[in-house]
Amino acid sequence: MDTLPQEIIDQMVEMLPVEYEDLSEDLSEDLSENSVCQIDERNDKDDEDDEDDEDDEDDERQKDNEDTDSEHGEDEEKEEDWEDDDNYDDDDDDDDDDDDDDDENGEDGETSSEPKIWHRLHVIPFVSRKFRLAIDRLIFRDIRITNDDVGAFEAAFASAHRRDFVGRIHYHINLCKYSENSFPKFETAEERKMNNETATDAIASLFAVLSKWSAEKTIGLLITMNSPSDIRQRPAVFDRQNITDIGPERWRFSYVEILNTEVLPLVPCIGTFNDETEMHRGREISLLSTLSLVAKMPNLEDVSFKHVEPTTFVKFCDAMRAAVIDRIRLSTSRLPTSVTTATIAMKPEPCFYNQLLPNKLCPDGLGPSISSAMHDFVNNLTNLDYSGQIDSSFFWPRSSSSSPSLSSPSSSLSTSLSSSDSPPPFWQSMKQLTVQFEMSTPSGEWYFKPSTDQFEPLPDSTSERLMPPGHNDTAEDDVLAQKARMVWLDQLIDSQRRLAEARHGPGFLPSNDFRWVVNEDVMGPLVKAMARAISQMPKLEHLTLSCRRFNQGGMIPDTWYIEYRASGNQSPRDIAAEDPADDDHVPDGAHVVNQPRFYILGVGWTPQGDVLEALTDCSMATYGVPAVVVNLDDR
Repeated sequence: MDTLPQEIIDQMVEMLPVEYEDLSEDLSEDLSENSVCQIDERNDKDDEDDEDDEDDEDDERQKDNEDTDSEHGEDEEKEEDWEDDDNYDDDDDDDDDDDDDDDENGEDGETSSEPKIWHRLHVIPFVSRKFRLAIDRLIFRDIRITNDDVGAFEAAFASAHRRDFVGRIHYHINLCKYSENSFPKFETAEERKMNNETATDAIASLFAVLSKWSAEKTIGLLITMNSPSDIRQRPAVFDRQNITDIGPERWRFSYVEILNTEVLPLVPCIGTFNDETEMHRGREISLLSTLSLVAKMPNLEDVSFKHVEPTTFVKFCDAMRAAVIDRIRLSTSRLPTSVTTATIAMKPEPCFYNQLLPNKLCPDGLGPSISSAMHDFVNNLTNLDYSGQIDSSFFWPRSSSSSPSLSSPSSSLSTSLSSSDSPPPFWQSMKQLTVQFEMSTPSGEWYFKPSTDQFEPLPDSTSERLMPPGHNDTAEDDVLAQKARMVWLDQLIDSQRRLAEARHGPGFLPSNDFRWVVNEDVMGPLVKAMARAISQMPKLEHLTLSCRRFNQGGMIPDTWYIEYRASGNQSPRDIAAEDPADDDHVPDGAHVVNQPRFYILGVGWTPQGDVLEALTDCSMATYGVPAVVVNLDDR
């Protein structure tokens, strides 16, 4: 290597943080003039300035908010680490060839010609330790690697000082490619098997490397995955009669399984884990695999994952739920006790709200639901943001003698909340709880109803006999399932349009086809269970229970919510709670801050009777005073 490319120099200088602006011009000049020199060829003047450089490093470490205590000011040890890094320079030519291959795939499988700076640092000469420290701190803060980079990643971070700068690793797994002939087809069992094996090898490789990292400083890990063939130009016209590409539907029911997780090593350096790969236009890891990976992170503090349930195929969805319930009930598969914060999304597939849902309860109505399983799963958390289908058992566990039955779900839910049912204390550390629930329950009931009782059943693809395309035992059933899925997608839109046009003419959406009225038989037990849970949560500061609905006559989402604030916990809504006629009235709402209170935006719904009583009484055990209930509809 005779010279450092000017584009690399410019890019590195531009990436310097604000505190190095004054040095940018000098450093750029130094790089251009001295790029022919390797680190071990510094002149005598550099050696004489070592002590000054070390002092500058100490000052820079104090300025950087994200630098860690692991550096300990051991400058002599860092000098040895940097000298060790110089050994990479002997393999410049070979490494350059390897890097060219690695740079072909960019973000999410797209091609990219931009170099991976962290991957090339070992061939870049640095004229001073100060510049190298600045570059390390900047580049290693948030890095992205693929399963093709693990070997180079391990070599680049062989020395401990570089690991100290890492804040988060985005690990993208490239799955198997497929031909254009497969674009209009759902993935087969053989294709899913190949992807499972690829993902398993990729996770095993990364965990083997990270298991050697120190636990003194934890890092974040984001996992995403897809096939390079997933990223392609979609056709401008989607012809149902001549389908050439079904897009993301191809892998809609392909949940990537990480195999043999029991042999994976523990990875104590991971403090934050996120597998929301679906949010990054990628494939979804199965929820069982996510739980298994989380169990390998003993120092995990913050976890986030999203799971989209295949609710259009009831048999498949029920089997997945049953497996998750069984896994959660095993103590070894719950969240590590170190976890304090979690964001969990268990989202069903969308459907229009004029439809009747199939009943998803098990035939005898016994046993735990996915909602009650999640109740146990999050028991040790301090902060929880949960979204998905829930019923009252999410907040208050059902007694074994009063499980809900198919014939009378609402009455059995009420029975399950009887005062004789006294479970052991739970959620004792919870401070912040946000729950966004779906309009339907896991058992197939609705929390809201339209003003008229005109419903349509879901399309035929919800047949309990069919599994999703690619999951059936015979090719004939797979063909039927694929056709049913396409019909289902069409009917979701067509049934709504047909009803609207029949009543109001083209272009109108009927307001009475959308669920807007609270279904007291289903909502009542949920709100009472929430209140009972609050009554035995001594540290709770803030709780929000909300549901997003379609606005009447349109597709604008509107939020129904109940917000709880503990005594001393301020809310922007406190001003609305002040009664001007009250002698203690304070214009800025400061008076009510000293009281536990509920703010309800019920859009026409006001809690009455035993529901209102449950809300007002829930604060007595902790604060000795009833909670104030404020209906924001009246303000």
